[in-house]
Amino acid sequence: MQAAYPPLPRSLEEWGHQNLHDMDLLFQEVLANCERWQSLRSFFLEKGYYLYDAQSNLSHTPHRSNQLRREIKPEYPFARKFYQTDEELVFDAQSLLVWAATDLKGREVVIKVVSDANPSDELDVLQFLNTKEARADPRNRTIPVIEFLELEQYTFAVMPRWGDPTGATFDTVHEIMQIIHFDFLEQNTAMNAIYVARDNLRLPGLRKVQDTRYALIDFGESKRYPRDIPLEDVRDNKRYLFKRRRVPVPEYPYNPFAVDVCGFAKVLERWVRHIEGFVPALGPFFDAMTAQNVEERLSAQQALIQFQKIYSNLSEEQLGQKINTMTWEEGVLRYYDV
Repeated sequence: MQAAYPPLPRSLEEWGHQNLHDMDLLFQEVLANCERWQSLRSFFLEKGYYLYDAQSNLSHTPHRSNQLRREIKPEYPFARKFYQTDEELVFDAQSLLVWAATDLKGREVVIKVVSDANPSDELDVLQFLNTKEARADPRNRTIPVIEFLELEQYTFAVMPRWGDPTGATFDTVHEIMQIIHFDFLEQNTAMNAIYVARDNLRLPGLRKVQDTRYALIDFGESKRYPRDIPLEDVRDNKRYLFKRRRVPVPEYPYNPFAVDVCGFAKVLERWVRHIEGFVPALGPFFDAMTAQNVEERLSAQQALIQFQKIYSNLSEEQLGQKINTMTWEEGVLRYYDV
């Protein structure tokens, strides 16, 4: 006999934020969401996951059980550990749709509700990206889905919990050049390591090139287009936060791929262009990716080819250069506090 759970929202839209502009209502919304997820604890435990406990606002901490055993060194796709105690594993959710959990081996995961009875674009994209063929493609730098779970009209995606790729320092030019696969906003990217942000942001081994992977996460705004349509011919009227991403507003309908390239470059430029003094070619590279005229802007394929050429021409001396800059903002460098 299937267990009975408290009534869930009628739709995915109702599960998400409804009152972002009213702080009192937003607080009540967050509390109700915490109760909702906690009411599903037994369902997820049956599937092998201990939901984190709700603390305050959107912060969660691991739920511990005598049955739980901790793996000393989790293997891919689970994150590398750069923390000392489980108490440091605070998870600050950015969305009501996401909750953190620990599996029966003590590995950290996140669970996101991605669809209701009407299959969402996000579910379509995640299923496509996690086919056997797609996961075998080395170009697929997206967070892997461990499994999909279904409850009533909802589908949940269970994914490994990875950390913030921008919360700790880079040490060398080589480490910086590894982040070419960032997404379009910092919160939509992840690194296969969980660490605690401290006053000293330099963590030895955190960005060891051969062990570090970056991935795109959060496909709530993503959409998959027919494969038989050339990328340059695709047009869409989909809502896009142009100002937030500092992307020129095109005429509608617009080419979403050209917009994505520019949005991607704006974020990447912030975290990479500050090493232009060591890698001069990065200046013209980013200028070409963010060109106001769409016709003059590099495509994703052209940008990748050009970046690979820049990277291949770097000497060992250039790659090994120590850095003390953190970001580039319209030509202004921000330095690490050391």
